[in-house]
Parts: sequence; C-alpha cells; structure tokens
Amino acid sequence: MKFYKYIIGLIITGLLFTSSCKDTSTLVINPDDVPNGVFVTMDVINAVLDATDLANAAFTATVDAPSENVVSYDIQVARTSGGVTSDTVDLKSYTSFPVDISLSATEIASVLGLTTGDFGAGDKFDFICSATGTDGLVATFDNLDQDAAGNAAQRQGFSYSAYVACPQDLDGPLAGDYTALSAGTNTDGQLPNPAVDIEADVTIVFDGGLDYTMENSFAGMYELWYCDAYGYCFADDNAFINVCGNLSGNFTDSWGMTYPIDGTLDEASGVITYHYINAWGDEVTTVLTPAASKSEKSYSNIKTSSDVLLPRD
Repeated sequence: MKFYKYIIGLIITGLLFTSSCKDTSTLVINPDDVPNGVFVTMDVINAVLDATDLANAAFTATVDAPSENVVSYDIQVARTSGGVTSDTVDLKSYTSFPVDISLSATEIASVLGLTTGDFGAGDKFDFICSATGTDGLVATFDNLDQDAAGNAAQRQGFSYSAYVACPQDLDGPLAGDYTALSAGTNTDGQLPNPAVDIEADVTIVFDGGLDYTMENSFAGMYELWYCDAYGYCFADDNAFINVCGNLSGNFTDSWGMTYPIDGTLDEASGVITYHYINAWGDEVTTVLTPAASKSEKSYSNIKTSSDVLLPRD
C-alpha cells in the first residue's frame, strides 16, 4: 500500500488551508489535517542549466515542508545524455525549511565524476528525492498517492528535472502552425525528381522540457513521391528536441525506418530549416515559415486499417 495512506484517509480533496502563516492556499491537501503525512513542496525558480554559461549555471527552487514534520530532505541525481542514463548518485541534503536550494552544474558534475565540460546541450538531469519525517517515515515519489504525485497544484518536491539548454527553451518557442516549402531527391525514380518548392502545412506541438512533436513531419514529400507507388498517402508525426535553436532527433517513417534529422531556428524570423537523408538515400530539406493558425490543415495524421502500405526494397 502506498505511503500516502497516512494522508489520504485524513483529508477531503480540495480542502484549503487557512489557519497557518505558511502559504499553502494552492495545495489540494491541507497539511494541518495530515499530521502523519511527510510531504515537501517545491516552487521551481530556474530549471535550465544555461549551455552558454555552465560555470555559473544552477537549478534553483524553494522547498518547504508544510506540516513542519520533515527532518531531512535528500536529493540524488542521474544524467541522461545521448540516450544513456548514468547511475543515480547522492547530491545534497537539507534539514531546515523553507529553504532556497541551488544545485549547480559544477557540483552535479562533481558527484557524477565529470566536469561541466563533459556536459552537452540537451543533457537531462533527473533529481530523485526523499523526505524523512520526525517519526522516521520516509516519503518518495514512488510511494506518493496519485493525487499528490500527479496534480501540478500539489507542487510535489520529490521528482523533477533540469536541462542543459538556453533559458528560453523551456517556454516552447517553436510551437505553432507553419507553412512548409521542401526540396529534395529520391532514389526510387519517383517524379518529380528533384522536387522543388513543395508546399505543405506543418504543426509543431510543445510536449514540455525540450521536447516537441512535429505533425506532418515529412511535409508532404512521402505522399508526393510514394502515394501512387506504395500507398503512402498519409502523414507521419515525429518527435524532436530544440536546444538553443538547434533541432535534433530521429524520424521514423511508416516503413519502420529511422534516421537522424538536424535543423536550425532563425530566432529573428522564427523560420526553421531541417534536413534528413532516409534509409534509401532520399534527401530532403524543408523550410518552415510561421503561419497564422489554421482550423483545417492539408494533411491527415490518421492511418486507417484500409491504408495498405506496400514494402519498399
């Protein structure tokens, strides 16, 4: 049974706290009603380790223990870089609350046995935390009730992340609708070849952190070349990340082939340019220009059971 059983039986969800000097008015759970509950809140100030100034970069936040029953708050960290996640190691502990915490890139690197020079744009740092109560009970993210773990208003301070990026990256600056112009060549002999100025609609959705989903990621090029020949008459969504105006990721087509993409953002104009070479040697460059929001788009992202995609050798 989850640790949060100590809390959930004593509260009514939505009860607001009014009798303490602590500001808990946004909490779903009233800390005064949960004397056996060990819980910490976090208000993040900065979650970006500035890629342009790692020597002075830090994750910063304010941590509090609303029920005033926490004797120790312990932080561990793991780094994910290039799809590889490190071991989780001890980072820092705090014993008085509220407290302004600062987890610098330098000290994170040190406990991982690295230097900040080993960090790269797009690196992610997951902080895994525990709180020990005055009665010896230990709370972690894994033993929280879902109301505390999944409700953003609860401001849980047990699991959070930081990124090596530029400060503006976490605001989702690329999200929106675009008009695409693509040019490219294919190795299958499908016309037009080369294709020039192929127009399409593309939408980019911000998924949080550095992550995005690009709807109609091939910008009509696969439909242009391969709808008649192979039944490729639909669009694909694909994920990518943006770090300081540099796009990267791996696109996967409906044949199941995966290949890297690279791109850049012109911050002045908002224009995005990206490029890929697929598994057969087709090469495409697409330029995305911000467009007014469109209620109807020129693509369908729904591949139905009636769509038959022939194999491509």
